[in-house]
Amino acid sequence: MAEWHYVSSGGDRYPVKPHEVWRAGPHRLACGDLEAGDGLRLIGRFGRPPDLIYCDPPWSHGNAAAFRTKAGVPRKVNFTTFLDLLMAVVRLARRDVFLEMGRAGQAHLVERAERIGGQAVRAWPITYYRRHPATLTQLRFNGAGLEPPDLAGLDDDDTPGAVMRSCSRPGDVVMDPCMGRGLTAATVGAAQDRTFIGLELSPWRMSCALTRLAALGYAIEREGTL
Repeated sequence: MAEWHYVSSGGDRYPVKPHEVWRAGPHRLACGDLEAGDGLRLIGRFGRPPDLIYCDPPWSHGNAAAFRTKAGVPRKVNFTTFLDLLMAVVRLARRDVFLEMGRAGQAHLVERAERIGGQAVRAWPITYYRRHPATLTQLRFNGAGLEPPDLAGLDDDDTPGAVMRSCSRPGDVVMDPCMGRGLTAATVGAAQDRTFIGLELSPWRMSCALTRLAALGYAIEREGTL
């Protein structure tokens, strides 16, 4: 995740500010900080835990720090603490959790999940930007989930759709607590029978996610604050 390919348009279309919640039809997107507890606040505001979580979080201390600098939040980051706060959110998923991670950090990710009772079900080698090696890990915290097909060799542009087709059901709430520019949001929005909730630190990147949902026909409006 060392490269930054900001090719999506729409970063300036919606005047998103920190701590705001925006609505795109039934979907809720919040500009907030996972490390400040905003992921848990978003779930509480929505009123029910997600059924499925798909997330591409920062992969390392340097990567997490770079995301904060770009979002205008230059606070120091302890990557182990960040992973623990991510786990505090994803452990609430009723079924499966799918997390992308660089291959060097995957064992650390699994170790933090297992510390709080999570189980690594499967892991697949995938690519990032069609050339960087990465791993997609399926975790479970709360009982049985659904079984995806073999995802080995897919690019991370394609894995959210593959997971959604095989491991979600109509009526599900799907969450991404590090939603970036909204690939998972758009994947859920295109299904039209699932609801997305997402958290993003950067107002610019969240505006890109809203723009993707607007392109699917959803009306966009500011709803309030976390």
